[in-house]
This record gives sequence, C-alpha cells and structure tokens, in this order.
Amino acid sequence: MKTINTKNHFIKIGKIEVVKLNKVEFIKGNRDIIDRHINKFSNLISNYGFLVVPTAIKKGNKYLILEGQHRKNALDLLGVTEIPLYIVDWIDPDNFEEIQNTMININAHNMKWRLYDYITSYAENISKENNREYIKLKEKVLKNRKHLSDGVITSIYDGVIRTHSQIKKGNLSFVNEKFSDVMLREFKKLVKKYGKKKFNTNFQKHLAVHILRNEDSNYLLDESIKAIEYHFTIHSNEPLPDGDDIFSFWFDKIILKKEVELIK
Repeated sequence: MKTINTKNHFIKIGKIEVVKLNKVEFIKGNRDIIDRHINKFSNLISNYGFLVVPTAIKKGNKYLILEGQHRKNALDLLGVTEIPLYIVDWIDPDNFEEIQNTMININAHNMKWRLYDYITSYAENISKENNREYIKLKEKVLKNRKHLSDGVITSIYDGVIRTHSQIKKGNLSFVNEKFSDVMLREFKKLVKKYGKKKFNTNFQKHLAVHILRNEDSNYLLDESIKAIEYHFTIHSNEPLPDGDDIFSFWFDKIILKKEVELIK
C-alpha cells in the first residue's frame, strides 16, 4: 500500500491494473444492476473512452468490484475482454462488514442509493444480528411493490415516515411485525379498490406510522379503514389529504375524535 504524506495524516492510494474481464466479479450486497445505466455507460465509453475506472479489491485470482458495476457490464456489452481497475489493498476481502461499509459510502456519492439498495445490502450481511429482519423486509417489498411503494412498505414495519436513517445505518427494527403484516394486507386492498392517486403514498406513510406508534393499533386501523371507505363514498373523486399538517388534522379529528382546528 502506498501513501501520500500530508501535514496531518497519510492518505492511502491504490494502483491501476488492467485485468481480464472474466476475472472480475460483483459483491453480494451491492445495489441492483439497472439496464438503462449499462446502456448509458456503454455510449459514454464508446464516445469518450474509459475515463473513470471502477474500484476493486483482489481476492485470490479474482477482482471484486466495490464501485463501477455498470461500467463493467458496459464493457461486456461492447465485447471488450479487459478492464482497467483501481485496486485498493487495505480492505480485507474476507471482512464483509468492512467491504459493505466502504461500498455503501463510495457508491452513495455517485448514483444515489435507493432505500431498497440499503435493504438488499444489509440482507446479504450475515454477520449482522438483525440480518433476518432485512431479509424479511426485502421479501415483503418484492412481493408487494406492485401495489405499495418501497417507502410505504418500509414505514409499515419500521414506523418511520421518511428518510429511514436507521435502516441505512444497518439498524432496522420492526415495531410489531405481526400487526404490520395485517396493516400491509389492508393497505393493499384499499389501493386495489381506490387506486394509488386517491389512496396516495404520502397519506399511506403518515397513516401507517400514526397507527403503528399508538397503543391501540388494531382499533385505529379499523376506524381508519371505515373513515377511508366513507370518504370515498361521499367524495368519490377527491384524494385523501397528503400534507403533514392536513393529515394530522384529519387523523386527530376523524380517527381520534379530538376537537381540533386546522391551522391556516
């Protein structure tokens, strides 16, 4: 390993190697490959050359890509048999947690990681104590994303409306999986019946979290379903409220039966 000396510390630097493409492999836990990005890089490489090389670590006679999966596949598409790689030798190829942490951080500065990318990555990390919860959440997302967004499904289980910072840090924890399974089924029924525009994503997230974080979750879910059904009976073409303040007003007044006034 080479380093560059600065005033306060040493900066590690790797080296460029050109290797056979068939010796390059992907790492489990990296984000999914997206075809349109492969085509994009294929066109860029054809027009401008290979300007930015992927980053990799060496394990035995194989090279594992930390960053640059789409560029590797673009070369495959172009029929190229060799690839230049930036090899870093200070990461242990047998330490998945170290590899994962590096992979997430360097990739997140390029194409933004989606929530599902984090879920998939931690589902592959068998060293994590909550690995099983990530595996379960991934399965639930894949099974239900036709009707519910990845964010809504995640909110139903982790009780967080947006950002899901704990999931991104590897700290997923289900609030109440058994009840969340029930709520997921009921939300799917409502989407099938009324569509995603009327029973909209933002409303779903707020409703899921408000219900899940309340001690009387079963009662509130039943009351919410009745209120939604009634809303569309009276206002068949009007979507449910999706702003933060207007939702809170709706939930407090309609579901919790509180005497509240909408703040203008």
